[in-house]
Amino acid sequence: MTDSRHATDSAIPTAVRSSWDGLIADDPHFSTASDPFLAAWKRGVALAGPYLFDQGARAGHKPTQAKRDLRPNVPLIQRAIGPMSPAEQFFLAGLVSVYNAEDGGRLLKATGFHGFADFGRLDLSRRTVLAGLVLHLTAHCDFQTTDPTPAADSASVTPVDRSPWEALAREERHFAKAPEVFLSAWKRGVTFVGSHLFGAGPHVDVELAQSKWDLCPKVRVIGRALRSMRPLEQIFVAGLVSFYNAEDGGRLLKRAGFRGLIDLAPLDLPRRAVIAGLILNYTGW
Repeated sequence: MTDSRHATDSAIPTAVRSSWDGLIADDPHFSTASDPFLAAWKRGVALAGPYLFDQGARAGHKPTQAKRDLRPNVPLIQRAIGPMSPAEQFFLAGLVSVYNAEDGGRLLKATGFHGFADFGRLDLSRRTVLAGLVLHLTAHCDFQTTDPTPAADSASVTPVDRSPWEALAREERHFAKAPEVFLSAWKRGVTFVGSHLFGAGPHVDVELAQSKWDLCPKVRVIGRALRSMRPLEQIFVAGLVSFYNAEDGGRLLKRAGFRGLIDLAPLDLPRRAVIAGLILNYTGW
């Protein structure tokens, strides 16, 4: 598996890059960021609720400190997450799982999360955050910022969306193209894993596939093949299956030792780009 430190953006499928670039081009949270991971994290903090973050402020430090520590307050989140909607729970637990796999994994389990298909309940803003975090994950993520704590965004729209109608139009434009982009990312994932584990026949022609239905994972075959795969390959293929079927994929993710999104960090950039593209463009199976 390619070392992500030596991978380049050219390794990301063109359709996935276009989908991502189209979303962030007009959003100052991302387009002007020198640290894309931190930019996505700050956006996630704003959407989830800043009061659940900022370690420095809770520790009694003055607001004028050099950096604010935006790590999640896990005990507070555990108390606050109960009354939230399932989508809000999945999003917040997903954020925590980027920070800490153990705590995040427990929260994901408590919310009833099975697999990545469950992220399909999220709106476009929250999907963009999770996709950005997955795409830019590293082994040592920075959760500190010199900027003020992000403002809450109860409307769940980006700053360039001047009204809820513009936010709705933005989502409609995105999801009109999403099935095509999803298929492009899915084909790349199938190629990485092996076409013999997908489709109806013994070997499917990935390029000729017209629909994701032509490339359904052979769940039972994959379950048997998982034993001979390396740990990272197990997580990647189980993640793909979890888009097709959250329950079956969730069981495979558990077998692979997956706890939370931070476990995707060791994957190389092209494979993280596949997962990010699928999260961003999933419309159901």
